[in-house]
Amino acid sequence: MKRLVLGLAFAGLVLATAPAWGGTVYIPMEQRAGIDGQTFQTAIWISNSGAKARRFSTFEIGLEADGTDRPEDWLENLVYTGVGPTSTRVLTIGDSQPNGLLEVSGAPQLVYKARITDADGAGGIGAEVPVISSDNALAAGDTGSLQNWAKTPARTTHFTVVNLGREQSECVVEVFNPQGGQIGATATVIMDPLSMRRFPDVLGILGEGDISEVYAKTTCDQRFYVFSLTFNSVNGEVISSFPSQGTDSNFQPPGVEPPPPPCPAGGLCFVQDGLFHQPTAGNLVRRLEFPMTPGQVFSKISITLDVFHGGWFGPKQDGIHNFFWLARNRYRSNTFGYFNARGPGRDIVSNLTNVDLPAGVTSRPSVSVALIPGTQYRVEYTYDTGTFQVIATLRDESGAIVAQVVDIPTTNQIRTEGEGFIMDFGLTNVENDSPTIGWRYSNLNLQFIP
Repeated sequence: MKRLVLGLAFAGLVLATAPAWGGTVYIPMEQRAGIDGQTFQTAIWISNSGAKARRFSTFEIGLEADGTDRPEDWLENLVYTGVGPTSTRVLTIGDSQPNGLLEVSGAPQLVYKARITDADGAGGIGAEVPVISSDNALAAGDTGSLQNWAKTPARTTHFTVVNLGREQSECVVEVFNPQGGQIGATATVIMDPLSMRRFPDVLGILGEGDISEVYAKTTCDQRFYVFSLTFNSVNGEVISSFPSQGTDSNFQPPGVEPPPPPCPAGGLCFVQDGLFHQPTAGNLVRRLEFPMTPGQVFSKISITLDVFHGGWFGPKQDGIHNFFWLARNRYRSNTFGYFNARGPGRDIVSNLTNVDLPAGVTSRPSVSVALIPGTQYRVEYTYDTGTFQVIATLRDESGAIVAQVVDIPTTNQIRTEGEGFIMDFGLTNVENDSPTIGWRYSNLNLQFIP
């Protein structure tokens, strides 16, 4: 086993009792010696974000060793190290020879950072080393893309693959020049369970003598991670490269709506993109029909919808202003959601359901809230017989919840009958109902989930 030198940034304790783990991370122990007389080592910062002392343990897995092959008494021989409240410990890997993975297990209040640093104390030289957790690990079958590899008289790239699976892994690696041509043949790397393998001067291995801006992609059949370090022998610079981020992101630029969630397997989904109803005096209500085969059974209905509040109806500002009505078979005795707001004088948001209830019986909870005309609201609605919850949520333009009405379903399953389902948007000027002239309804996503 390699030697760990424990440096204290703040005072702490060494404790022998097992902590309540928040989880485990893996940190590559990287060293490189002899670059213009400089020696690099790995430093790991472990900080406690909580107000009580917390503990962690470490276990070293040698380079290319099977991390699941351990002594029977390895758990009993672990030493647990304490970190005081809002304090930090620094672990320095003091050996200059190649190492492997450091397994760190600790309380959930602990946070980690790792860098390869100049062991000679030059300061400012070094690069980040990954802290590998379940959050940033790549799933089996995913592609890990690395960029900015180089092989020049000054720069050399070292490539590392980590198998995070508990079984042997097969990884496929392809490397490409800036013009898109493949460098060398596709390589297959067989790795032991929970192991790390390093390829020093990877482009030299592939026969390249002077090249930069190289792209590589790796796929493994177990959970894995890849990264690279590029060393500059002239100025001592180290550049780390972690799996590149693509545009598979939920963020959207201002004014662009995010794409709807995918339809679950076995579900029925209906989408109305963009503006689909803007009530006027001659067109107060928009009805959408969703024909379905009778006898289907679902456990959950999910609705998202954008509604611009165009103002309260002048003669009846405290009347019922409609977000949507969802019903089965066109009859209100089959209402799965009737989500409404009332203005000054009442200032409430309410939701009505009555599926499978006796005639005249409804469930209609409400919450007090004063909605603001001129605001774009996001409607999120769930009728879930699995969790036995009905939740109607309104969010403002910032995403903050401004109102949430919670109820329980009035039925234990969602069955299709007759002609299917309908949805209405807006109301006529009858009794307590108020038209929503000036409102705008857009981006409907309706899902029936098994």
